[in-house]
Amino acid sequence: MGAVAGISYLYYNYKNVIAMSEYLKEGHIKGLKFYPGYEPFYPRTSVLN
Repeated sequence: MGAVAGISYLYYNYKNVIAMSEYLKEGHIKGLKFYPGYEPFYPRTSVLN
């Protein structure tokens, strides 16, 4: 069992992305959760790549 971290497309910055990447690599979290139903973006939005 593990934790999944929520991340906001509207309020993230480069520092947050690096921190989440480290948490994933170290096994502190198992995945990321985005909220396309609550925030104005589609999962295929190019900026998320």
